[in-house]
Amino acid sequence: TSAKDIAVYNTVRENFDLALSFAKKHLGYYISDEKAMECLETYYASQGWLYPHSTVNNIPFILFYLQPAINPYGLWIKKDSELERAIMKVRDLSLNPVENRASKYYSKLLPNSNRYTSLTMMLWNHQFKKNSDGILQESINVEICKDVSTNPEMHEWKTLLDKKIMIPELEFVKFIHSDKVHRNKALRDYAYHLMPPVEEDA
Repeated sequence: TSAKDIAVYNTVRENFDLALSFAKKHLGYYISDEKAMECLETYYASQGWLYPHSTVNNIPFILFYLQPAINPYGLWIKKDSELERAIMKVRDLSLNPVENRASKYYSKLLPNSNRYTSLTMMLWNHQFKKNSDGILQESINVEICKDVSTNPEMHEWKTLLDKKIMIPELEFVKFIHSDKVHRNKALRDYAYHLMPPVEEDA
């Protein structure tokens, strides 16, 4: 295990709550604490810090990139986000009000149909490269598909949305060191419990 891998691992362990906050802001959809804990379990079990392009800066995105596809039916989408704007252009999807105090921040994702529609969503296509000027351009895509199969025993997925989300360089590192961030003790304790500390060999 390299020094870089250990740095990523320990940063996840010590800043899991901040990674969740940063991911929700930039991915454009709500992730509950319970779902985040499940994602951390998957990340830990699959040793996500060893993913070849994993860095301290892209932790909030790789945490959820390494997860299996989810059913986004009823998923809360952040208002005024890039994802919301992309969804509003898709005829097969609709955004409905959230019926509680969070309604001013989020809308609920639903199929634009009276019939039940099976949806799936995942993060994919992680791009990690420098342009001709040597500037890092890193991105990840949010993909939403619907099942168009007429056979109930098989799936045939049609892509409805494939939105590229740019990963801001060094912004998560700056966020970690900000004095104004709010910490979530329950998430921090969970990461400490799940992930034992790792130190670089002398």
